[in-house]
Amino acid sequence: MNNTYKIACIVFLSISVIAFIIWRVYNIELAEPFVWGGIVITAVLVWLNSLKPKP
Repeated sequence: MNNTYKIACIVFLSISVIAFIIWRVYNIELAEPFVWGGIVITAVLVWLNSLKPKP
């Protein structure tokens, strides 16, 4: 996996974790889309990385 993809995955998963904590602890409903968005974007990045041809 390329370093750019690793960094992007870590960033989006971190955003998801922080949003999840805000959503559950402070009960702020606005944070829920960020949880799902971070998970979906990370899954798409991993999927796109797996489509790259191996040398």
